[in-house]
Amino acid sequence: PEEGFKKLAERVKKEGVLHIMVYNIETQGIYSELRKTFKKLSQEARIKLCKEMGGEVHGWYDALNPEYNHGFSVEEMKALFTDAGFHDIRVIMERNININGIKQ
Repeated sequence: PEEGFKKLAERVKKEGVLHIMVYNIETQGIYSELRKTFKKLSQEARIKLCKEMGGEVHGWYDALNPEYNHGFSVEEMKALFTDAGFHDIRVIMERNININGIKQ
């Protein structure tokens, strides 16, 4: 992920803006545990589990299906941007908006 960020940052024009969305490492505990179970399930069982979780099936599937899902702390992300030469770094934190369709 860090190398990918560096390559992306290099493409931003001078005085340009780079907006990204990353998973906050501090909120990923529940997903990490559920992913271990999720990957062992059949497609039908995965969809059933997502329905049982409530909210949007798509949101849960999106959160639980990735084999690789890297989380970062706010400090780590700020450091990546700073090291790449960005300034006026802004952090906007909205949690779980894709799972239940609401901001928490």
